[in-house]
Amino acid sequence: MASEARVESSYFVTSDGVRLHVLEAEPPAPRAPVITFVPGWSMPAEIWRTQLATLGTRYRVAALDPRGQGASQIAASGYTAERRADDIAEFVARYPKVVLVGWSLGALEALQYVHMQGEAKLAGLVLVD
Repeated sequence: MASEARVESSYFVTSDGVRLHVLEAEPPAPRAPVITFVPGWSMPAEIWRTQLATLGTRYRVAALDPRGQGASQIAASGYTAERRADDIAEFVARYPKVVLVGWSLGALEALQYVHMQGEAKLAGLVLVD
């Protein structure tokens, strides 16, 4: 059986004061870019657990619980495409360069992120549907 990376939990607070949850795994010798995952509507970051544990043995990986999903705070507002793209921008700001992976609604939010922020932070973009 192949080894798996240890996946750890952390939080950060967005610019509008919402506490968002992140799952991360980092190999002993981290390399850029960081593979970052955004799940679909109503799905938690936990949906990416297999990818985090497997890819985390060779790459730094992270998955976001979008606002109102998983272990992230249920905010009273901020569920627009623009605010959720801002959340992604604040999530990926933690890393030097990222491969952004979005699934379902997360794919649309990743595209909105690119529309609003450009490609400077991206080493790649993966849309899963």
